[in-house]
Amino acid sequence: MIGCGHPGEIYNVASGKNISIEELIDKLVQISRIQVTVHKDSEHIRTVDVANVLADISKIKTETGWEPKISLEDSLKAMWSAR
Repeated sequence: MIGCGHPGEIYNVASGKNISIEELIDKLVQISRIQVTVHKDSEHIRTVDVANVLADISKIKTETGWEPKISLEDSLKAMWSAR
C-alpha cells in the first residue's frame, strides 16, 4: 500500500541512476565554471573506493509512491546557486 512511509525507517532519496565519480566531478566543474585539474593517482585508490554511485530507491518508491522529478544536474545547479 502506498503511503507516507514508516517513522524511523531509512529511505534513499536519489535519482536511482548510476553515475561515476568522474561524471559527477565533470558536472560540478561545468556548473561552477571553475577550471580545475583532476588527477587520478592509482597509488591512492583503495579496494573499498567506489568508481560509481547508485542508490537503490525501490523501497521509497514502493512504500510511498515517490519518484524523482528533479534531475541531478538541476539539483547541483540549485545547490551551487544557493551557496
